[in-house]
Amino acid sequence: MSIIHDALKKVQDKISSHNQTPTGPISPSSPAPNPKLLLPVAGLILLSLGTLLFLYSPAKQAPYKTVVTEKPAPVVPAPTPTPAVVATPIIPTPVTPAIVVQGIMIQDNRPVVLINNEIYQQGDEISTGKIIHIDERFITVLEGKEEKKYRLRP
Repeated sequence: MSIIHDALKKVQDKISSHNQTPTGPISPSSPAPNPKLLLPVAGLILLSLGTLLFLYSPAKQAPYKTVVTEKPAPVVPAPTPTPAVVATPIIPTPVTPAIVVQGIMIQDNRPVVLINNEIYQQGDEISTGKIIHIDERFITVLEGKEEKKYRLRP
């Protein structure tokens, strides 16, 4: 800042020396300075000096450095041991397919029944037992020691 201050002082001294009334004779060979141009020229000189000082100053600041601080790792609790799982075998229970009576008809003068897309007649064995009677609307099946009736599905 002292260089700028010195430059301003010199410019002011020059301005004040030009404003004093000359004591000696004025020579026609030296033109009088134009006071309207003096101020803009002085400002331009000061601006260029300030720019030069800013660009070429030896004490430039170092660029900012980013400081990274490491955060401590989150504490993860140890996994708790899970009890051992013992696989028990699954014993399949015999599944008897459902009997769906789909139709009752007469074939060769004997009643037949359509059960689960297969044709049976009286006395035939099916998955759940033995067909003992075929009527117009239902059939009777002997399952073990029990007789069960299955209706014709509409």
